[in-house]
Amino acid sequence: MKILDIITSEIHEYQYGITHLDENIPYSEYKLKKRIQLFKNCYYPTGKITEDGDYEHWFDIIHPAVNSEVKNLDFNTKHFLFFSTAPTQDFAAVYVINLSVDEFMWDNGTAVELNSTVEAYSGDGNVLFRKTSDGYEMCDMPNTYIINQTAETIDDTDVIERFYMSQSDLRGMSNTYKNIDEVIKNCGNTTFSRTEQAVGEIRSKKLYEIYRRTGEVSEKDLFEAQGKKGGDENKYVLARIVSAGLKKGKASNRYILFAEEMEGKMCDYFIEAHRGPYKGKWWREGLYELGFDYQVRFNDISNTIARGLDWAGKVMFSHSDKITLQNLRTQLKNGSLIKSDSIKQLSVVMLGFEQLITERNAILQQWNELSNSYEVVQGKNMPAQTAFRAVATIDVNANKLFVFLRQKLTLPYKMVFFKFVMPNLIKAMTAKDIIRVTGDPTFIERFRRMAVDSWYSSNLVQIGPHTNEMGMFIRETKFQEFSQSEALIENVKDIWENIMPRLRLTITGENYLTEEVETISELIAFEEDPMRKGFLLDMIYAAKGIPVPPPVSLEALQGSSGKGPIKAKSDMEIPQNPKEPVSA
Repeated sequence: MKILDIITSEIHEYQYGITHLDENIPYSEYKLKKRIQLFKNCYYPTGKITEDGDYEHWFDIIHPAVNSEVKNLDFNTKHFLFFSTAPTQDFAAVYVINLSVDEFMWDNGTAVELNSTVEAYSGDGNVLFRKTSDGYEMCDMPNTYIINQTAETIDDTDVIERFYMSQSDLRGMSNTYKNIDEVIKNCGNTTFSRTEQAVGEIRSKKLYEIYRRTGEVSEKDLFEAQGKKGGDENKYVLARIVSAGLKKGKASNRYILFAEEMEGKMCDYFIEAHRGPYKGKWWREGLYELGFDYQVRFNDISNTIARGLDWAGKVMFSHSDKITLQNLRTQLKNGSLIKSDSIKQLSVVMLGFEQLITERNAILQQWNELSNSYEVVQGKNMPAQTAFRAVATIDVNANKLFVFLRQKLTLPYKMVFFKFVMPNLIKAMTAKDIIRVTGDPTFIERFRRMAVDSWYSSNLVQIGPHTNEMGMFIRETKFQEFSQSEALIENVKDIWENIMPRLRLTITGENYLTEEVETISELIAFEEDPMRKGFLLDMIYAAKGIPVPPPVSLEALQGSSGKGPIKAKSDMEIPQNPKEPVSA
């Protein structure tokens, strides 16, 4: 089958072929990823034992920089907050969405995945998310082949993914995959290899190596894969092909498990995040690739110093008389007397030691500047002579880069949730009739007050003209009424209608207010107007997610002043239920 030959050829070309970023720069993404794995594991291509039998040390300077960046980019599930551009209209739906997303992230292990994503983003420089039937998953980059290695975006290339499935996994896909019985019979093996070219590990049960190709194919090849006739060989369509048995060697043992035309473009099924800029290749530079030359030279100098100090630490003697003891170390005893007029200790000095130390420190300094991993970022004390203002300036400018890098990761994450997660969650929500509001009592109280505000806005016409004091009294009375009943949301279709265009997501680092908290805090000290000071404090509370205590009721205020509570006029009664609120 032609499509199987195409997939086999593309994999072989990816692993063994060479492309060029320009006429003078050969490039192989596959070899680059293998080298990154060597540096991650602190392992030399020829091993750590030299031809002379010496041990070659690895002095890792990249991993500490990765840890520093991960620490400063870190975000977790609590930083995801959905809001609407029409808060009064959508408050119930937004509340449910935030609860549902939080539940989704805990059920799907998103908290752990976020940590892995940040580590891969900083170290490798690239993260690729793939749409699944129930959400999304992060692609295993060593087993993900970007066919057009010079593509700028995922829309410009086809993608082949390699993975293993167990027999139970295959049988569980019987409603989607075909030829499962034949694959189980002819394609199983008891070895597992981390990557396609790695040495396999022996396993007790059979596993099945699967390749999934997403990209353009000719309509004729797609029809052949689907078992149909016809198709235009000059017309290319986006399709997903899942195959097994490609390494068995016999055409009779290669199978198509799935073949289907896909709607839209590649960006509808894959979302990418890159740390560095585009330099002619899809794989952007992460900290490991940036640190290749620095790590190699740092290892060379450090091993040279180690070998030199090993020689310099030896104690040796010379003597012109052959009769003198041959081995002073083993033959002399404490208090022994040597009769000699020419014995002396040899001085072994390592030449160029100071120059090597100077170069070693310069390399480390240049690497810290390139990786934005200064002492202050790592949490180390700066040299004693460093001015305090200089430390603060370094810290502020380093944080600016971290904010930028965090945005380059969180913006794709927003697209992942809007494209891959939210449509399924909202669809599931519309199937529920009543949603019970549970959680933090403070948050439930805020929810009830939002419900009161929504009710008040919806019934202004029925209530009629009234003063601000009367409006506060009406809202407080309705709040007491809502507090007597369980907090529920009536899940009607109206609250979900056209909410997606109004829905927004903010993640730590994208809310500009968080960057201005320090400035606002400084302004409060100079602000004399209590109203403006209270407004600035509310902005800080909102940015930091600090719960705001409920406002003091008008009755309590009037009671404390001795004037008594305000009562509604006889001709101004609160309508009991002129228009039912969406919550109670």
